[in-house]
Amino acid sequence: GAVALRYFTHCSRRLNLLFSLILHFSKDNKLIINRWTNNPTAISDSEDILITCKGTVGKIAINSIGKVHIARQLMAIKVNDNLISNQFMELFLQRQIKTIEQKARGIIPGIKRQDILNIKTHLPPIEEQHRIVAKINEIFSFCDKAMELLHK
Repeated sequence: GAVALRYFTHCSRRLNLLFSLILHFSKDNKLIINRWTNNPTAISDSEDILITCKGTVGKIAINSIGKVHIARQLMAIKVNDNLISNQFMELFLQRQIKTIEQKARGIIPGIKRQDILNIKTHLPPIEEQHRIVAKINEIFSFCDKAMELLHK
């Protein structure tokens, strides 16, 4: 499981190999690696926000794996760390999911880069973004504990 994946990831980084990543989500929005590629074309770096843009549109996760090749159905969003917290941007985009999904077009629904770039918001200062993320995480943690107690 997780130990094997960490070892696998460590070895691949030492060898400068890249993953071909097809985004599957576990229950807690973790990324799952499914195969390798020798010809990477679209690269995502660690901490990029990944969003599905074809098929099932709007699934979002932060790349916690490292440098990876991403499949065509993914879009990587890189944020300027001095201006925007990637966790804040992830939460913001999750709040925009309905709007993003409504922009999906085609037989296999898809969104364009411009659909994401055209979303507008007012950004609080970076320190405030960190406080907002911390408070939301605190609330989610409280909700998770409450749900756990309800199911006992």
